[in-house]
Amino acid sequence: MMYKIFAILLLASLMVLGTNAFVPRQYRSSSAGIVQRSSSRSSSSSSSKSTSLHSFRGFGKPAKMKQAGEIFNIPVSNVKFGAVKFWFKLYLAAQVNTPAKGSWRVSQRPDEELLMIFHDGTGMLQVVVDEASFRAERLPVEPDVSISLQYMVGESVILHGVLDELEGIVNNDEVEAEKRLLKLVNPDGIETARKTLMGREDSKDAAFA
Repeated sequence: MMYKIFAILLLASLMVLGTNAFVPRQYRSSSAGIVQRSSSRSSSSSSSKSTSLHSFRGFGKPAKMKQAGEIFNIPVSNVKFGAVKFWFKLYLAAQVNTPAKGSWRVSQRPDEELLMIFHDGTGMLQVVVDEASFRAERLPVEPDVSISLQYMVGESVILHGVLDELEGIVNNDEVEAEKRLLKLVNPDGIETARKTLMGREDSKDAAFA
């Protein structure tokens, strides 16, 4: 309950102060809602390009890692669009200190999607809901800057939590099936999505190492 109260206050602040209220100075929103990073940060993140991912189960070779794009896409139906979108805005806004304090900043894009920006400036995350899909997307900050290992760890922790929330919604026995906020087209959709993430134990260990 406390995280939902905090999230409501945070979203209200975004609406009052503007879409860039909680974005670091080096970020600016274009009319298309794409956040760009100042060139002054490029040198500080170059070391992330050489970070090895081999020690984490669930990852392939670094050369094959998807730097940006869709992470998972879960087909859904009977979506109560406004309610689901608001639910996950509240949830994500409350996760700015996950897995550690100051891990994320949030910004509401012009299209009203909530954008989560990782503190090291190498990657961004958004959860998108529409009438047919529930998906997570990883966005680049600059095309020539590799997303860091720390970002990947933080992203996995956040998205495992998102999938837990989604699982709770679709399996809520206290609500009649027809009245639930959405339905899965494929019963194993959530577990399939989890396979795209770093293993939960691996991500927790890495986050607090």
